[in-house]
Amino acid sequence: GKSSASANLYILGARVYGTGASVSGKNITIVGDASSAVSQNNLGAWGTGILWGASVSASGTIDITGTGGSTSSSSQNNYGINYVGGSIIGTGSGAVTLTGTGGGNSSSSNNDGINANGSANSLIKTASGSLTLIGIAGSGSSSEGIALEQGTIGAASGQSGSMILRADSIYFNNSQNIQTT
Repeated sequence: GKSSASANLYILGARVYGTGASVSGKNITIVGDASSAVSQNNLGAWGTGILWGASVSASGTIDITGTGGSTSSSSQNNYGINYVGGSIIGTGSGAVTLTGTGGGNSSSSNNDGINANGSANSLIKTASGSLTLIGIAGSGSSSEGIALEQGTIGAASGQSGSMILRADSIYFNNSQNIQTT
């Protein structure tokens, strides 16, 4: 999805939202683009949101891509991918890849490429496929390529694939768990 809105609300290019909302199948690709959107009142324009109990699961590959709000947006929180309280689970040998590019400009802040925040129940894992998070920070202060604030990345048992976190900067909060076998 692509959003070019200018509003006093959160703006999302693509969204999977709420308990019971799910996307499942063999190979899944989700692409969200809010790069043309201008968020107002510090609410943010997110490329892709996997939010509040929503789940994405696949026996093959999962590719999720997001591009955050425009450079003309002076608000904060223009995330490429905002991942809050949901699950992204690869159940087979396929790779799980999240690629996020933050937006914003030099007068905005907290424009993370990938932001995992808001719930200890957040989970991203694979079975035997690789798990890769690629984040590019947007403009402005406190913007990271990957910001891991709550939840779990990987699994201590049942995940044999490799794990790669690649970003220009990574922020870890003390509420984040990264697990691998």
